[in-house]
Amino acid sequence: PRTTARLVYVLPIGVGGGLLTALICASLLLWQVLVWLVGDPFGASAGAHFADSPRTFAFAVVGLLLWWYHRAVLGQTRRNRTEVRRVYEYLFGIAGVAAVVALIVAMFVLLEDVVESTISTETLRSMRYAVGVLVTAAGVSGYHYTVFREDRKVAVPDRHAGPRSVILVGAPAPGLDQAISRATGTRVELLHRADGAAPDWSQESLLATLREYPGADLLVVAGNLPDVVVLDREHGH
Repeated sequence: PRTTARLVYVLPIGVGGGLLTALICASLLLWQVLVWLVGDPFGASAGAHFADSPRTFAFAVVGLLLWWYHRAVLGQTRRNRTEVRRVYEYLFGIAGVAAVVALIVAMFVLLEDVVESTISTETLRSMRYAVGVLVTAAGVSGYHYTVFREDRKVAVPDRHAGPRSVILVGAPAPGLDQAISRATGTRVELLHRADGAAPDWSQESLLATLREYPGADLLVVAGNLPDVVVLDREHGH
């Protein structure tokens, strides 16, 4: 079921956890490669230096698979661009913040060695973490940019202006208030009549009625034709 608990798992744990695992492990792998090429390797042989690389690579693959799977789960509701989808799509924006911080650290280390005239391969070694974050953040930002361009190409359907707020009084209708709120951008509250005399709601008829009162505060009582009362919240009436 698409409950809050499910979304709490899918977004921060499934999407965020998988992506974070993949990024950290990719950064570690890049750091090991750079140390082998231009730094001071941990061992005389490649086997000794890259002894932990298979395990790190495995974690990176698992992280990517977790991210891809939960991305596919959220992709099932892509046609309805919900706030959940927006959280997912702009979760890679954190990479921009990470890149800025990493760039500041890298420039600080570089300028410090330039001023002290001690610039050498050790300078690059000191910058290894910042460089790894910059490279991986660039990859994530590239993906984020493609999502942004794709999003700009999607035609947004016209949304009719709806009331500012609506109180519905009538028969129980699970999910009706949320559906009306999504369709009109209106704050909706649904109250049930205790006598059970109200007929079932017609969502189409209700939407057509609400669109006749843009910006208003309404009380709507269910009936064969909804009985609409315009409220004056500013003056307490």
